[in-house]
Amino acid sequence: MKSTSPLRQLNQSGSRLAAINKKELIKMPYTKEEGGRLNNFAIEPEVYVAEPPTATEKRNYVIWGALALTLVSGIVFVAFSVTASV
Repeated sequence: MKSTSPLRQLNQSGSRLAAINKKELIKMPYTKEEGGRLNNFAIEPEVYVAEPPTATEKRNYVIWGALALTLVSGIVFVAFSVTASV
């Protein structure tokens, strides 16, 4: 008996699949319309509730925002300086 992978076995049986991990296979939902056309649907991801940022993360957001503002202000200053001197 010839050994085949689970993906090949399921494909030979006519099912359409989407491989999320190499270890885990999930059937992809689809419908068959008149005339034999297939209509595939996306696999819906799991929904989760996001956790609010911690005090450290909020502080880091402020620091990165200040650095970004300084960088953009410097670029604008240099651009105006160069155009004013021309």
